[in-house]
Amino acid sequence: MNQELDFDCLVVGQGLAGSILSWLLHKHGQRVLVVDRGSKESASAIAAGIINPVAGRRLVKYPQAEACLEHARSLYADLGHDLGQTFYREQPMTRLFDRPEQQETWAKRKGAKDYQTYLGSRFEREQYSPVPANQFGGFYQHGCGHLDTRGLLAALRKFFRSINCLTERDFSWHHVSTTQDGLKWNGYTIKHVISCEGFRSRNNPYFSWLPYQCSKGEILTLESDRHLPDSMVSNGKWVLPLGGNLLRAGATYQWQTLDSLISTEAEATLRSAAIELLGTGTHLTLHEHVAGVRAGTRDKHPFAGFHPAVTGIGIFGGFGSRGVLTIPYYADCFVQLVLDDNPLPGEIDIARYLDRYATG
Repeated sequence: MNQELDFDCLVVGQGLAGSILSWLLHKHGQRVLVVDRGSKESASAIAAGIINPVAGRRLVKYPQAEACLEHARSLYADLGHDLGQTFYREQPMTRLFDRPEQQETWAKRKGAKDYQTYLGSRFEREQYSPVPANQFGGFYQHGCGHLDTRGLLAALRKFFRSINCLTERDFSWHHVSTTQDGLKWNGYTIKHVISCEGFRSRNNPYFSWLPYQCSKGEILTLESDRHLPDSMVSNGKWVLPLGGNLLRAGATYQWQTLDSLISTEAEATLRSAAIELLGTGTHLTLHEHVAGVRAGTRDKHPFAGFHPAVTGIGIFGGFGSRGVLTIPYYADCFVQLVLDDNPLPGEIDIARYLDRYATG
């Protein structure tokens, strides 16, 4: 490269992945430009913000849970300190079994050393008074928490504006060109252009070969006429107390229609689930109903790395519903790739799909 660069990194998208990656790159001295149109439909903007290292009916622990939790807690605390707000709080979860087989799964997992940090004591159905209809009891889960994703994204957007590194406009990959001096976009010369566009990365001409598996999700914000528990409660669906009598209830999964339109069917499903978790007779008033598309992947691991043929074009996304837990750790890994060419963890490196790129 002969011409001096205008920016080291251009990050496309200011959802949670793009925001945290941009923040870390900036903190490491990189000249960063964030391009984001400010869509209210992004999955990050409507996400519940729940950290849960052991998820699903089969109670599967995320393989890198320890590293991810350590990085998430540290980064969210640092962001709170630097931006003058509290974004993250530890919050336990009460898990209710929804079938007898889950009791056996819990017993098996509880006996495994790497699960003992997360799986607390079990209780029988008569010991959990808020839900008399609960048939199978449940257990208490540790290592969970809640991130105010909206508050964090708004604060970071304000910060990026304050240092003049945010451009609020649409971005087209067709306007990116390659030269011997680096990548060119809108008159700027840039070393790296990184896609953090969520599910829209499926249409990125450089990464359309990656196997996304996206899903639509809907979440309600409700007000209860009853006192709420301190912990989150889940039996597949979940309720998240927000303080006072407010709560969020989620979430739905739909794979066919990927849009941000809310549905009466989802509202009815989530209301019914919330009442089941909080106790029959609970009256709930709707405050907000939102929908968005999660950028999931076929193998349930994110996509990160640089294009195999076009120097400087990168991607960081595909975190699905576990982004609040996993993005801080993997963003740090990506920063080390940018700064020192350190290899990415194999589970997220897009090199695992090079056969798909080669066959077109």
